[in-house]
Amino acid sequence: MTLAELITTIRTHPGDEDTLITGYLATKTRTIRMLAIDNTRRFGLPRDTQPDLEQEIMLSAYTLIRTFLTKNTTPEWSFSTYMRRRALNCATQLTRTAGANHLSGMGGQERRQRYLATRKAELTTTLARTPTTSELLAYANQHAQATRKNPTKQGMVFTRKDLTPTRTLSTDAFRDDYDYEPAQPPDPPATLLAHDIITQCAHHSPLLGSIAAHWLRPITSGQADTPGSFTHTARAFTLDRQQADAALALIRDTTRHITGEHE
Repeated sequence: MTLAELITTIRTHPGDEDTLITGYLATKTRTIRMLAIDNTRRFGLPRDTQPDLEQEIMLSAYTLIRTFLTKNTTPEWSFSTYMRRRALNCATQLTRTAGANHLSGMGGQERRQRYLATRKAELTTTLARTPTTSELLAYANQHAQATRKNPTKQGMVFTRKDLTPTRTLSTDAFRDDYDYEPAQPPDPPATLLAHDIITQCAHHSPLLGSIAAHWLRPITSGQADTPGSFTHTARAFTLDRQQADAALALIRDTTRHITGEHE
């Protein structure tokens, strides 16, 4: 199926949109992996950043498809043609942060946290509930064994320590006023709360889950206690102002719902 045929099929069967997109991208896994390998070499990125780049390219591919649907336009070129340029952009973005992450030792940690967040969202969708710690670890390790040549050497074997948060997050990171002092009791751990938000957003839609994951990356990577720039996230997903406002409102509603459950 060509990219243009996919867009036509989705417009004919809008109720099957997520299934059709997921199925189509599954057939492009090898193309995306080769783009990640080529650009990792071209930009001289550390080899352990290749999985990160592959994930970014996959998200970019999802965004590309959603852009055609949202703007009601039809692809003029092949999937590979579009993705070659997008892969370059992803690699350029990753190059800006890879050096700092590598020097600070955060590259591997960020990759592991993002990997677990993605696996948790997948398993939550499959089970129609939040997985237990044991279920998540078993699924993540099984997935790593199936998709990686040597998970142990690549540092992709997970234990309960990977789910033990080391920072705390003020829920007021999601307010417009960052100077507001939160009331006691203290808020739940940062990474735990962020992963819960991503999972619940993914329940709403895979795209919203990806947007939340991008925005909350500074928290899930352990680099900060507050989200990144939502303007940067909106640009990464080619959202217009109305779409960005709607996405941010949904994420904040999800945050308020989750923190209410924690209180």
